Amino acid sequence: MLFAALFHKKPANYAIVTSNLYNAQSVYEMLGALIGDDNVLLFPNDDLLRAETITSSKELMAQRLYVMSELRSKSNKILVAHTSSLTRFLPSPSLFESLSFNLCVGQRINLVDLRVKLARGGYARVGKIDQSMQFASRGDILDIFSVNNPNPVRIEFFDDEIESIRTFDIATQTSNENLKDISITPASDVIFSEEEISRLEISLEQQAIKDGSLLSSDEKDNLLSVSKEDFERIKSGQIHPRNYKYYGYAQREHYSILDYSNFEIIFAVNKDAIMAAQEISQNEARGFLDELADQGKIISHLQIYRNWTKFLESYQSHYLARNTSKSTTTSNLKFAPFFRPALHI
Repeated sequence: MLFAALFHKKPANYAIVTSNLYNAQSVYEMLGALIGDDNVLLFPNDDLLRAETITSSKELMAQRLYVMSELRSKSNKILVAHTSSLTRFLPSPSLFESLSFNLCVGQRINLVDLRVKLARGGYARVGKIDQSMQFASRGDILDIFSVNNPNPVRIEFFDDEIESIRTFDIATQTSNENLKDISITPASDVIFSEEEISRLEISLEQQAIKDGSLLSSDEKDNLLSVSKEDFERIKSGQIHPRNYKYYGYAQREHYSILDYSNFEIIFAVNKDAIMAAQEISQNEARGFLDELADQGKIISHLQIYRNWTKFLESYQSHYLARNTSKSTTTSNLKFAPFFRPALHI
């Protein structure tokens, strides 16, 4: 109720962080009832590992992509996140934006380049669309089902000019509403930049060789084979849940959902519960990754989540640096609620 009242008095971007997805959903529903669903964003992640399925839920990923897009394009929202969703690795906002684009009737664009951009953004090419995060191309017709749109769209080209954009029904494949323009966002939150792919190619091979020296001959061969297979999939732009475990390893700088907008206040609900949830997630992920590394199925030094303490320290430093020109000091830093037990709910 405090945040609902604050939002009414001073509309801005605010963030609330809880310990788990269940609590985040509860806060999201309560705020939606008070200020309207359009003003609240839930950024979810499955708290239940096994780590191999961490990004396998298309529904949760579609929701995360929607929130990432909304924060980049719109303001005055209350973001509700939880420990594992806040500490998961995300692409840089600039990379996400470079793979987001608008299309409008009359626009000239190379269809081949557009298909490449969709594939780089995580869209699966299919013969006929039957769900979101897919595209299909037949001659001068391009079908796209973006996660930020309720219906798929059919784009007809005349040479390199967009002649029409229409929504269509998946079941009947019949066209419906005519549109003047459409916005498209990436279809995955695990997208690698060219620099990250180049860095991964070198570091992955070096680590596989180093780890292989501690394994049996068969385990070493398996590790080199799996690592090569995983990298080739990433290099070719294939989107797969297994790609995620390499994401933090490939990045030079790490990003979270908090980097997708500027927030007036970031509020942690019960720091002790958040720290406990983070420790459980880290221990479970670490145990699972170490088990696979010992068997020669993955390289060592991979991470599923960012360390919570280091995450807070890096974000506080980032926030201070970003606001230096505004004479921000530690005493008036809006990120301080993370460190003030008196403000815990």
